[in-house]
Amino acid sequence: MAVGCACIGSLRTKLKLGSRGSQERDGKTPCRAMHWVSVASVEGRGAGIWCGASFDLNHNQMAKPGGSNVPPWNKGRKVGQKRALRPPEVWLIRDRLRAEGRVRDLALFNLALDSKLPARDLVCLQVSDVWYPRRVRQRGRVVLQRTGKPLQFEITTETKAAITEWLSLLGSPMRQKYLFPSRVHSRSHLSGRQYSRLVCDWVEGAGLDPDVYGTQSLRRTKVLLIVQTTGNLKAAQLLLGHTKIESIARYLETELNAALKISEKMEL
Repeated sequence: MAVGCACIGSLRTKLKLGSRGSQERDGKTPCRAMHWVSVASVEGRGAGIWCGASFDLNHNQMAKPGGSNVPPWNKGRKVGQKRALRPPEVWLIRDRLRAEGRVRDLALFNLALDSKLPARDLVCLQVSDVWYPRRVRQRGRVVLQRTGKPLQFEITTETKAAITEWLSLLGSPMRQKYLFPSRVHSRSHLSGRQYSRLVCDWVEGAGLDPDVYGTQSLRRTKVLLIVQTTGNLKAAQLLLGHTKIESIARYLETELNAALKISEKMEL
């Protein structure tokens, strides 16, 4: 019995259990973290020896975080792949930003379409990534934060004009570190959350559903148009910086769209 008592004491110490007499229930001992500990016993020479313990999480008795019912983050929202913009929608947003005199937003929108960068890399762009001492570069080059691989992107004439006008408002371009500095913190750049809110404002101004479009819509717009026109998935892979061509097909949903078009032609 001495061996059994020693094992029981050691087990209680590790699990931080209270008094056995007050906590045992139907052969199971609940610990303070709402885990149930099932203890098996083996009879050996008249002494009960505790041989092990297994945990079974009781989800019905788990305490909810914050002490309240927190609704799921995606309740009532449209989740899934964001839809790419069509050319008429792109020009509609451009004309609206130009008419309202939103120079920074126009430069950000055009550069998002050309660079096809994720939001985290787009907002971190520095002036030196797109600007020579007196002109905008023909091509930009950045290192993706997620993969650590370099990625090049073109800068079209429309985007060059918008960047030039935006940098003229900033003052001396070479004295600025970030291309899109934050208006809250003087030494930081535009945050990803701020960029997401801007995209929602742009699509709402164009009469589009902000739940269907997002920051990924701007990244997918030009690449999807290239794939639909040429069918070249390898070019899309290089432009987006993906490592596998299979991921491009899933990201752009090219196979799904082709299947849906075939299905639409079949009438019963």
